[in-house]
Amino acid sequence: MIDLKQEMQDFGVINLKDISQNEAGIPDNVRNSVFLYNKAIESLRTGSEDIAIIELKKAISMNPHFYEAMNLLGICYGYTKDNAHAEEIFDRVVKAEKNSVKALRYLSLLNGGEVDGSIKSRAKKRNTVPVTKDIKSKRDKLDGRNGKSFTWVRYAVFFSAGILLALLIQTIFFKPEKIEGSPADNNIISNGKISDEYKTKYEQLLSKNELLQRDLDEANKSLDYSKSVMKLYEIESFVSKKQMENAADMLLLMNTTDFQGEDRARFDNLYKSVMPSAAWTVYNEGYKLYNTKKYQESLKKLSKVELYDPLFSRMDAVLYYSGRCYQLLDDSRNAVALFQKLIDSYPKSNYSTNAKVRIKAMTQIP
Repeated sequence: MIDLKQEMQDFGVINLKDISQNEAGIPDNVRNSVFLYNKAIESLRTGSEDIAIIELKKAISMNPHFYEAMNLLGICYGYTKDNAHAEEIFDRVVKAEKNSVKALRYLSLLNGGEVDGSIKSRAKKRNTVPVTKDIKSKRDKLDGRNGKSFTWVRYAVFFSAGILLALLIQTIFFKPEKIEGSPADNNIISNGKISDEYKTKYEQLLSKNELLQRDLDEANKSLDYSKSVMKLYEIESFVSKKQMENAADMLLLMNTTDFQGEDRARFDNLYKSVMPSAAWTVYNEGYKLYNTKKYQESLKKLSKVELYDPLFSRMDAVLYYSGRCYQLLDDSRNAVALFQKLIDSYPKSNYSTNAKVRIKAMTQIP
């Protein structure tokens, strides 16, 4: 069996800044696959091999050329005694002729020191490349088609726009120069006007440009949707780390996203489970801050409770302590407004009785 802890020493987290000076130029699929790869290493360090396998499989599905992640996944399979899957993963790396020396070594460990000759003959020594060099266009990453249609659409739009601009400038600012014996020019321009034939071609070019622009808009729309789906992974990561406030803030920002099918069900389940829990988290933090006389910080936490859960069971307490924070910060106007809202909304609450006393103290004439 492969010694996972020993072999993990050959793997480290990847810093995108070390790969490219312009981190913003790295495609989203590469960025997200590296994020999941780094999370998998953290999971392995805490002994969560099953979680690491899931994260590595997601990383490879986003970035099929991520051979470093494939090698680490193979090691995880070997460690869990799933040798069939481990050999399959290492064989894929060898066939791709990238990182093949490392993959062959792992195959040798799985087979007790023996490596199949047909596999070994395919290996070539190359430098380890953690992310793909064959970066496809963003649109093809989303719909799975081969080629570079997204790049072609972008350049076609720009090229068409350039042609249109050149034609307009020629039409407006330049007068045609008559040259004897030049029938081609006479066909294009007659009496200082563009001929009907070229007007038709110009209109056709406009129509094609509109189609290309719509194609580009659709590609951008698909890309935005893919980014939103990836944020669900970030939210799940926050939840696993008990960072409920961060998870709730992201869910609020994504509440208007038009998720479809399984993605919609996934978002809805997260929203239902995270938001009530996050409301209790910020309420408890706000109450602690109030008791330590950190009133501004307390208000920031308490103001989020209703955003997270409008039906929060302790909303009367939220209103009362928010009003007290404003009162102690010498903001009587907001304090009275919150106390009055408390009295109107929860007339039978014990906090309403205290709120009436507070309002009377602040509004009576000395």
